[in-house]
Amino acid sequence: MNQILSILFPATMGTLIYLKNIKENTLQSILAYMINVLLTNISAYAYYYYIKDIKKFTFSNIFTIKYALISILISILIGIIMTIINKNIKLKIEVIKNEKRNKNKKNNKYNSKNNQ
Repeated sequence: MNQILSILFPATMGTLIYLKNIKENTLQSILAYMINVLLTNISAYAYYYYIKDIKKFTFSNIFTIKYALISILISILIGIIMTIINKNIKLKIEVIKNEKRNKNKKNNKYNSKNNQ
């Protein structure tokens, strides 16, 4: 139970910060939550594994509280970064019909019929 709370709860907070200013549909909200869970837990595990040099994770009550606090901090940072990226980076794709190319294809069809 401690693991579930400390793994899923902090990402909820970061996702709510992200979704507060951005209108997304349900599927995109679930995707944002999953990305936040993944990034938060990878970052928290890396912090404890490499910086704190804890190689074995036993979710005791004290460790769960420490892990949850670090995860909340990381998740809030991820939520803010995701919001900044979403507001500042736009991708617009426009398809333009190439009429000159289509005219050349039509002319080639007529030329090939006339040559036969």
